[in-house]
Amino acid sequence: MIEGEAALIDDPGAIGAFVTELNRKYKTDYSIEFFNPTANACFQVRPAWAFGLTEADFSGTPHPLDVCAVR
Repeated sequence: MIEGEAALIDDPGAIGAFVTELNRKYKTDYSIEFFNPTANACFQVRPAWAFGLTEADFSGTPHPLDVCAVR
């Protein structure tokens, strides 16, 4: 879970770089047109706060509501 400010990305070069890495990491074949700002959207979030769960200790790691209460 992350908390931060989201910004719409409409620069074709930035979207292209994102699509290249997305396709490589997840072995997909999205085209840059899929993220065309007039039909869809591509956002970048700069995290101000984040937490994650440990898969090996999923039931023992904090629940989001527990973490939010501590913040």
